[in-house]
Amino acid sequence: MVDPDAPTPQNPTFSELCHLLGGEFYNHGGHLVNATPAVSEFVQPAPPAGSDAHRYIFLLFKQSCAFVHQQLINASTSILSLNISQFASAVELGDPLAGTFMYVAPDSM
Repeated sequence: MVDPDAPTPQNPTFSELCHLLGGEFYNHGGHLVNATPAVSEFVQPAPPAGSDAHRYIFLLFKQSCAFVHQQLINASTSILSLNISQFASAVELGDPLAGTFMYVAPDSM
């Protein structure tokens, strides 16, 4: 899950901000299961006050049995300026199988 609009859509200098990167998901009885920790832990969407709504993009790739994500990203890797296309290419994930996005506006409270 990435935010291409960080810190604001008008000035996306941190694009693509990584909000979640995980692997080894599988279907178990109709439920999506993950047996491994996230490569990059979930960060809740929270556009800053005064920003327009941000897009949050979800992409699904088929992971090969030989996939080794730790070559490029680990717990100490910055979540700022991840290029998901370059990452997918570098670890040979190929094109996404599916994708979607949502808009999240800043909290007005």
